[in-house]
Amino acid sequence: ISQGAQKIAREKELEEESYTITTKINLAKANIEINKIEAAKDILKEVIDEGDESERDQATDILDSLNSKETDKT
Repeated sequence: ISQGAQKIAREKELEEESYTITTKINLAKANIEINKIEAAKDILKEVIDEGDESERDQATDILDSLNSKETDKT
């Protein structure tokens, strides 16, 4: 495979990874809406492990928000 083809393949792979992470963030938000908080937290932890800096920040913000809501309840 030429270097150009390898570069295109890698860019496509990165794009698919980003799409997957975005899907996970949306899935976590949907879980929160239907009160499946633990499931949402698990998904957000995956995003923190797998995502880029922006995605990790977004997941961390949502997770922090969930944790602060739980603290308010006690």
